[in-house]
Amino acid sequence: MRYTKLRLDLSSKLWITLIIAFLISSLFNYWTTLYLYRHLYVEQTEKYLAEKGKKIVSRYTGGEISQSFKEKVNDINSLTNEEIVITDNPADLGACLPVDSEHAEPLVSYEQREKLSQGEVITIIGEHARFKRDIIAVAVPLIDPEINQLVGAVFLYMPLATVTEAVAEIRFLLFLFLVSFFFLGIIMGKFITSTMTKPLREMESVAKKMMDGDFEAKIQVYTEDEIGRLGRTFNHLSDSLKKTISLLSKEKKQLSQILDGISDSVLTIHKNEGFVLLNNPSKNLLRKLGLKKEEFIHLPEIKAYIERVKQEKDIVTGEFELHDKTYFLYLSPLIEDQELWGIILVIHDVTAERKRENDTREFLAIVSHELRTPLSYVRGYTEAIIDGVADSKETQAKYLETIHNETCRMERLVNDLLDLAQLEKSTYPMYLEEIRLDHIVNQVVERYLPAYMQKGVALQKHYSKPMWMIGDEDRIIQILVNLLDNALRHTKSGGKVTVEIYPYYDDIVLQVSDTGEGMEKEQLARIGEKFFRVDKARSRKSGGTGLGLAIVKQIIERLHGRLEVESTVDVGTTFRIYFPSISRSNHE
Repeated sequence: MRYTKLRLDLSSKLWITLIIAFLISSLFNYWTTLYLYRHLYVEQTEKYLAEKGKKIVSRYTGGEISQSFKEKVNDINSLTNEEIVITDNPADLGACLPVDSEHAEPLVSYEQREKLSQGEVITIIGEHARFKRDIIAVAVPLIDPEINQLVGAVFLYMPLATVTEAVAEIRFLLFLFLVSFFFLGIIMGKFITSTMTKPLREMESVAKKMMDGDFEAKIQVYTEDEIGRLGRTFNHLSDSLKKTISLLSKEKKQLSQILDGISDSVLTIHKNEGFVLLNNPSKNLLRKLGLKKEEFIHLPEIKAYIERVKQEKDIVTGEFELHDKTYFLYLSPLIEDQELWGIILVIHDVTAERKRENDTREFLAIVSHELRTPLSYVRGYTEAIIDGVADSKETQAKYLETIHNETCRMERLVNDLLDLAQLEKSTYPMYLEEIRLDHIVNQVVERYLPAYMQKGVALQKHYSKPMWMIGDEDRIIQILVNLLDNALRHTKSGGKVTVEIYPYYDDIVLQVSDTGEGMEKEQLARIGEKFFRVDKARSRKSGGTGLGLAIVKQIIERLHGRLEVESTVDVGTTFRIYFPSISRSNHE
């Protein structure tokens, strides 16, 4: 039996594809809409019953369920659409009001009664043995607070037929919309496919003429879409074939222009060490280095790489340093008829990349060091508890407290690293609005007064009038928290920390001063560096992550402010932050 291959043109294939796509999308939307409508309706009903059940249970005050409480529930039941059943026998939920039969099916199963005994709210969706129909129900436990035992339950339910009726109302409308949408898709699909393939049929005719050598035929372009661009491409192809010979004579000039447009230095060196071609970046590089091109290729490092290429006749890469700069070299042999006639040398300045790599390695080393100690504590004390070394409850509690403290420390470190990374990339959210700086200072100072009093350090605030600025309240609080934490950490008992706000020309100054240990000039210059600590020997219990002031510095920059720090050893330190006033912020 022979089969005849079905031949369809592109227009028919597109039309059939569009019809199938319309049909599938219409059916999918139809069933998805019905499913979501039913699902959301059931979910809202469940939530409503649970909330109402909790309100009823909230009126229960404890002890045996009184007749007055049952009457109140019955009164509520008479005023609502859902049915409410209350039971005062948690061991056998079959003996319930308003059902009087001794052999009535229980409201909930044994497993569900266990959950009620634990104070959980349970939900039942489906056919119920007692009511002989599909329902959606919620059971809320009544637990006596004095004995902490289940003394009853409130059972609220509604028939699922209500949901079916609600879905049936929109099913017919959705079906009509589906049919209309499908027939409209058939009509539109035919029109679209016919419009799309008409230019393609014209292109087929012109392509046959070009194949026969007729390059004068042109395609009429009617649209600006992909098909229109394809038609223009056909027309350009016809013109390009005529100009091929004239374009070949311009290749050398174009190559030179391309090389000059490359940001890296490109040098072509003849095998006898004569330069064939240098692009503009390479000329600029030689000028910066103060070298002539002949002197450059005779540098020991460069000459060694050139000799390697001559010997290996293969690509060679490497780096060399000159005048505090690091350069990456890429040397490729130029071979013709298996003979080396020259070398292409590409030079790229990688000084910045290497610095970033070194900074990254240093950063990872510091982070690893900061995480290693708390992880060692956690592992050591955990193994001690597991192995039974900590045999007393007091010792176990002490070990667990240490584990908790070290875990909190790691969490602070990770959170600070995330904040700092977002701030450096300008992706940290800032919600700018008019805020009263004096109110924020009051709020933070009041929060810190107990800690300062406990250590015996005085905490004072000074400002004469309300101070308004444009800023992010949460970020300002973050700045103050870091500064007050540092001040408390570095100020001994009997010392004083002062928070001041005052205007300065078009700025508002937030100043935090302490009478603490102070800093050396070398330490002062490193304020704001990641993981920098003034006292590296301070204990982990009192020490921070070393990222607080780095975060403060980044936030200040994001708020268009500036930071000044003054410090004297054994006298104290002053952090002075200049924020733009509202008038200057609006002007900017």
